[in-house]
Amino acid sequence: MADTNDIEERDNVYDFIEFKMHKLIENVASAGQTDLALAMSNALDAYLLGAIDIDFVDGWPVAYETEHAENSNDNE
Repeated sequence: MADTNDIEERDNVYDFIEFKMHKLIENVASAGQTDLALAMSNALDAYLLGAIDIDFVDGWPVAYETEHAENSNDNE
C-alpha cells in the first residue's frame, strides 16, 4: 500500500516541461515572435492533453507523438 507521504510528495511535483514552455512562450512573445509563441502554445496544449511529448534540445522544445496518440491514429 502506498504511503500517504509519497502521494503528497508526488502531488507537489511541478511539471518542468510545462514550466519551461510557459517561460519560452513568454520570452518569444516579448521578443515579437508571435507566430513562434502561438506554435509553442499549441504544442503546450497538445502536451497537456497527452497527444504529444516534449523534449528539449539545446534549450528548445522538440515535440513528438506519444505512443498513445500513435495507437489511436491506427484505429481510425
